[in-house]
Amino acid sequence: MMESPWLVVGPVSFVISVVLIGFLFDFTSAAGGAVTLMVVSIASVQFGNTIARIQHDLLDERVKVTSESLQGIRVMKFYAWEELLAHRVEKIRAKEIALLRKFHLYQVVNTVMLFLTPAFLSVDFFTDRISP
Repeated sequence: MMESPWLVVGPVSFVISVVLIGFLFDFTSAAGGAVTLMVVSIASVQFGNTIARIQHDLLDERVKVTSESLQGIRVMKFYAWEELLAHRVEKIRAKEIALLRKFHLYQVVNTVMLFLTPAFLSVDFFTDRISP
């Protein structure tokens, strides 16, 4: 819920920044910013879809194993398979947690880059303007 204002503010501020860079430096830099926006948008949508699909598959597998064990609870108790089935569910859950950790690591890197990029760009633009 806290991220929802950034869904509007982020793209608007990016467009304003690209336009200002275009006026300040050159419109080729604005075109470069537009290309960057398109590439990042396409890559983030594809990455999000891939993560969602993998997470959905793991969740389906875990729910399937859990429902199988609940349906066959008498047989499971009779043969003492509780630990085996619990281990299967824990293995699937460990895969889910590893995927979520990887996803959150990407989110942290994205957030760090969000705050560091303006500083790097400022240094880059000003060193390009100062150097002969």
